[in-house]
Amino acid sequence: MKKLLLLIFIIFSSNLINAQQTFSHAIGATGFLGTRNANLHAVGITYSPRLNIFKTGESSTISVGTNLGIGYNLKNNFADKNPITFHIPISIDFNFGLASTKASFTKNKSGGFFGLGYSFEQAGLSLDENNIEEDTFVKENINGPMVNLGYQFKIASQAFGIRASYLYGIGDFEGGYLTSLTLQYIFD
Repeated sequence: MKKLLLLIFIIFSSNLINAQQTFSHAIGATGFLGTRNANLHAVGITYSPRLNIFKTGESSTISVGTNLGIGYNLKNNFADKNPITFHIPISIDFNFGLASTKASFTKNKSGGFFGLGYSFEQAGLSLDENNIEEDTFVKENINGPMVNLGYQFKIASQAFGIRASYLYGIGDFEGGYLTSLTLQYIFD
């Protein structure tokens, strides 16, 4: 984890790549679904800032970004009765076509991205697995490696995107995973 944070700091502070850096962001509605050991069913909003650090082609970049999310748990069987959950991933993505660069908004009708990263989330860990009627869950943080991918498209002249992510939980949530699906408006 410390190595990942150091890498991100170096990328953001390096003077060698400043000429290629551009910022973009999006906002949207999202759904979170946890399975196996990570119990979560939530809906919420996501804000996705991204720093393009390398331009790899006329309409492609490599970026560092996040998809900060906050959600409302639809299940009410949490011991602490707090319905709010969060989603904090950090990823390195390859972006192509629409929304990959500032110029791509006029040149491309569609595009996409895929990437790898690490994510911190909140989910429910079962307190009593032997209770057949209904488990009670306690909120715990889940973290682990994640992958994400997305498709970007235009409706009229506005850019939108669909993003999906998959987190494989480690630690207390080993074997559990969280998925999210997001529809976003992309600012140009």
